[in-house]
Amino acid sequence: MKTRMRVYRKNWVKYDVDHPRGSGYCADQGTTQYLVKEYLLFGLVVWRRHIDKEEVPGFAVDEHAVFGRSEWKSKFREYIKYV
Repeated sequence: MKTRMRVYRKNWVKYDVDHPRGSGYCADQGTTQYLVKEYLLFGLVVWRRHIDKEEVPGFAVDEHAVFGRSEWKSKFREYIKYV
């Protein structure tokens, strides 16, 4: 059985009573980054274990979208592979 470490990002949006889903407005939004250890059997993932998580600041997401890079450094940077 092999293992590998991967980093996943998940964008989330929180709605409230004044701004329901589909209204075009939201109460809060952000990005969470997860460090996950995956266990593989014959090349297929059979188990995932969440090791740690961190909130990605909004300015880092904006900088990356506009300039293609950001000055913010993730604590998971040794596990992030760029394609």
